[in-house]
Amino acid sequence: MPRTSLPNIGSLSTASRLRGASDFGIHVNATTTGAVVAVRGEFDGAMVPTMRTMLDGVVDTGYERIVLDLDGVTFIDAAGLGAIVATRIRQRMTGGSLVLRSVPPPVSRLLAITALNASFEIEVTDPDDTLRSDLARAATLPARNQAIDAQLSMVIGAAQVTIDGADGISVTFERNGVASTVAATNDTVLRMDAHQYSTGEGPCLSAAQEGLTFHIESLADEARWPAFVPLASGQGIASILSTPLVAAGMSIGALNVYSNTEGAFADDQRDLVGVFADHVARILANDDASTSDDEMSARISDALRSRLVLAQAQGVLMGRHHMTADDATNMLHRMARAAESSVLEHATVVVASTQDVGPVEARGHG
Repeated sequence: MPRTSLPNIGSLSTASRLRGASDFGIHVNATTTGAVVAVRGEFDGAMVPTMRTMLDGVVDTGYERIVLDLDGVTFIDAAGLGAIVATRIRQRMTGGSLVLRSVPPPVSRLLAITALNASFEIEVTDPDDTLRSDLARAATLPARNQAIDAQLSMVIGAAQVTIDGADGISVTFERNGVASTVAATNDTVLRMDAHQYSTGEGPCLSAAQEGLTFHIESLADEARWPAFVPLASGQGIASILSTPLVAAGMSIGALNVYSNTEGAFADDQRDLVGVFADHVARILANDDASTSDDEMSARISDALRSRLVLAQAQGVLMGRHHMTADDATNMLHRMARAAESSVLEHATVVVASTQDVGPVEARGHG
């Protein structure tokens, strides 16, 4: 859509004391070329909702160029990085750009470790940025196993906070002729993988060996891998999604997502797992050209749009029926089955119903 000249939308400086983050602040200011969003303090999961609200507001206002000034950021985690990535995707969807300015070492390291440095336009404003650029380029060179594993750990950490239902994620990869876990988010998934290696069976091994995705919606109903399933159930695991890591047309391992809940992974979440699996495969193969930046952004964007619709539908049902998030999710699934549609399709109907005269349940789905 065409962009227009927009007024200054003002600024916000927070003095939030959420979880002790009293020094976190955001300042938004309009310029002749766009909007500048300056952030200071610790940008972690506790501050993500505030940050996302501000960034979404700037994007919705329609600025063609948004500069995110990170000079005052002293810490950032995977959730904070995810908020920046999501904003970049939204901005590009509308034909705009997101530029990072004054990137401090904590953010520069995180971008390099996750191999996302090439995805952003970084404005060089001082001599230190030359060193940061050199470090970013070095991150694309062949790395030793330890460095690769550090990259993988950051990526799967970001994946776990992004994928609904994920209680643990691991990466299976063969080194020196032996399948092993090269990255894991917690000890439970390490044990899950170890059980598969010791028994010689399980979804992660099957995905890696056959190059196919194995989705166990309910471990209690699973008849394959009889030696592994009881061990997994004993750890409280209820559903598993193992996706092959493909490089140069060959399966080189598997990305494994474990959940304590049955049927945890809907279609949109499985698509999102596939996006992260592609990224992990690129790191392991040292081939960052296998998937273009535009393609990766588009796929993540599609998955995040689906997730947003589902979250909005859940919120509508929670407000309409005064129920919990879990109850709203269950109702959404029941309504989709009754309407013989996918959960995402029916979530779209629920969201659209907020603009209609009567509630969607009155149409025979309640």
